[in-house]
Amino acid sequence: MRRSVAFLVSLAAALSGSGGARAADTVPQPVAQPITWGACKPKVSGVQCGVMPVPLDYTQPSGQRIGIDVIRRPAADPARRLGSLVFNPGGPGASGVAFLRSALEPYDGQIDPAMARLGRRYDLVSFDPRGVGGSQPVRCGKDADWSADSSLARMKKDLQRFIGGCARRSGSRLPFLGTADVARDLEQLRASLGDPKLNFVGYSYGTYLGTVYANLFPASVGRLVLDGGIDPESYANRPLESDLAQSVATQATFKAWLKSTKGKDRISLAGYRRFVRRLDRKPLRLRGVPSTDRLTGDVVRSFVGEAIATRVVWPLAASAVKDAMRGKTLLLSLFLTELAFADGEEDALAGYLANSGVDRAADPAAITADYLRRARLAAPDFADLWQATLAGALWPKSPARYAGPWTLPAIDGMPPVLVIGTRLDPRTPYDGAVALRTQLGNARLLTFEGQGHTAFNNGASEGCIDEYVFDYLLDGAAPADGTSCKQSTGIDVDPANLVGGPLGAPSTALARFARRAF
Repeated sequence: MRRSVAFLVSLAAALSGSGGARAADTVPQPVAQPITWGACKPKVSGVQCGVMPVPLDYTQPSGQRIGIDVIRRPAADPARRLGSLVFNPGGPGASGVAFLRSALEPYDGQIDPAMARLGRRYDLVSFDPRGVGGSQPVRCGKDADWSADSSLARMKKDLQRFIGGCARRSGSRLPFLGTADVARDLEQLRASLGDPKLNFVGYSYGTYLGTVYANLFPASVGRLVLDGGIDPESYANRPLESDLAQSVATQATFKAWLKSTKGKDRISLAGYRRFVRRLDRKPLRLRGVPSTDRLTGDVVRSFVGEAIATRVVWPLAASAVKDAMRGKTLLLSLFLTELAFADGEEDALAGYLANSGVDRAADPAAITADYLRRARLAAPDFADLWQATLAGALWPKSPARYAGPWTLPAIDGMPPVLVIGTRLDPRTPYDGAVALRTQLGNARLLTFEGQGHTAFNNGASEGCIDEYVFDYLLDGAAPADGTSCKQSTGIDVDPANLVGGPLGAPSTALARFARRAF
């Protein structure tokens, strides 16, 4: 079976680049365009959808236009409305429309409690970045086809063929799909919503988008929450170093997950490795999973790689893997089916490249056999993470790539940016949040002393992180720089308590895992 690119995409939230930046003052400022709002399809109570026309090339504002899909839920208490709060779930290339729609769909008659609290005073808004989802998505044709043991030469050839398909089907748009142009869309969205400042929550790659936006449009910065902070200088200009650090963080979190397993679901490192090697030789049969009928070592590696990003999922993931080690695949099959695991792999890879390929200008020649050796030593249980690095390096580049600066000088009335870092984050290592806070300057660092990818509304800190975020977004009160929250001991619960229905929607954190918004 082909390797699941969804895992590679979600693990590539801190990649590369070199080259010149396009200065903000050389590009005409985005101009507000009317958005015609209507009911979403399918309908969600109280939620509106629309399309915002934007220039394909902002240097040619009267030229070709494309449509950006947007979604919003108007504030429940309009008399106390603070404006709009825009979300980006990360990816790169995740659908903001799907993210917000999922968070606003009632479960047992209620929407996500955090969204309900913010939604009393804010219009909750998100969008599909250009090249993704409903916003002129990049199409590439046949999916990339590789496995964990693919050689460098094979991977390069296969990815070149895949990217060639993107160029044939979407070539005229490829130079205009980087983060700088998504940030310009974000500025036009702010203006079209009628907000004097942008209030924004960005997760993972969304922190890089927020950083680029803040540097291009500092006068428009309102309350910015950057959760799972990425070191922008490393992401943009030292990609190989950045990716090795991410590999180390992924392996460390994986070992923490193994250590957390207990009782009948205890999994040892040696036992896990024997299991996936056995599946490499002789896969198990899966039933009822639309994306595959075989449980291979690659499927298990991909599943575990995604599961360790969401701390509240850990006990249930351990049960699923341990059952499979005993030859029982029902629980794992439910996971793979209910979470649409491995579906839409072409779209996932295309969306990732659309939003990050222009930004990451790594030289493919720098990805050598020695680099592969170092990457595999850094993460021996996820030995193919380098493949996403190579995909970004091979993507066609543009002189429009933003490469800095990253400093955000304080402006009268501008609140400090709130940067959140998780101590053991497998996607965006904690050092990246520290570096982001330092580079921005006008920022505060809030630390989650725990595990998992991103910290706000993840169910793992007994509301500690959440309350600081609520105080900041609702009252403008930023925590002191260096404030921290500890991980809740109550997250190690019986897996049965995490589910409703076959898997259900027990928390936003699990829903985020289902959306792969990493």
